[in-house]
Amino acid sequence: MPHQNLNKAGMNPAAVREKANQVRSYRRRLAVYKTKIENDMFERGQDMFLLPHETKAIQALQTALDTTHHELTKSGHQLPPSRMENQKVSLAKRMQTMILFSFEIGSRDGDAYIFDYNFSNNQIIKTSYKRCNPKISSTIVLQTMTKADFIYALYKIDLVDWEKRYKEKGLQRQACENLKWALTIRWKSRGYRDLLIEGFNDFPYNFEQLLSLIQRT
Repeated sequence: MPHQNLNKAGMNPAAVREKANQVRSYRRRLAVYKTKIENDMFERGQDMFLLPHETKAIQALQTALDTTHHELTKSGHQLPPSRMENQKVSLAKRMQTMILFSFEIGSRDGDAYIFDYNFSNNQIIKTSYKRCNPKISSTIVLQTMTKADFIYALYKIDLVDWEKRYKEKGLQRQACENLKWALTIRWKSRGYRDLLIEGFNDFPYNFEQLLSLIQRT
């Protein structure tokens, strides 16, 4: 029987190529499905919240991707990182230099809410006001999680998946009408531009995770 060229995980070259193709396939399917979910959420007028089956589907695809990639790594084969993975690594490094996280959401003619986390003085300020009323209510709050925990939770949201701008796709809906939001991150290093992501009546597929993080902080 001819000798097979096996790597340390017992996989022949054909099996390695198959695993590599599976990783690429899962990456593409995950990206396509996330875009589909954002469109579906818009159509049903429930932009901020994933349905249970959508959450499960994303988790299943991500688990399959992670498992297959781990098996490929065990074989001693390193698949070149995708552009998205390179962006995640870059963002993880930048997050350690974050000096300000700011989030604002509200309707154009109604209530608005601002969350500011200043890492320079380790202070969180939550502000609420009505756009038609000059009275503003600001509250300095004590953190319920450490800076490191906040940064890690923010990283897990995968902001690199988000577009820079979300805008309603030409249809007027009753739900979330005229709802505008913006996320701003400022870095300590002048070599990085501020990260600004904003939207009007449209949201990323996992926007609810960001709202949950802010509520917990």
